[in-house]
Amino acid sequence: NKADLIGYFDGVQAFKQTATVGVTQIQTIGASDSPSNSAGSDFMEVIVYNRQISFLEIRAIHKYLGKRYNIVVP
Repeated sequence: NKADLIGYFDGVQAFKQTATVGVTQIQTIGASDSPSNSAGSDFMEVIVYNRQISFLEIRAIHKYLGKRYNIVVP
């Protein structure tokens, strides 16, 4: 199975990668193939969809995350 992995940072697409996904495949979030090339970030939560989500769904996710972590999400 192939999947497009698309990452956003502050609402702007930061990367897009097509990958073969299977139970034995491990994906890296926040780094390239080289560990020295990491984002240096902490991830509180990763939300994965099997399709492109709409603007309204993105707004709902922002609202959810804001409430869950008591933060202001634009």
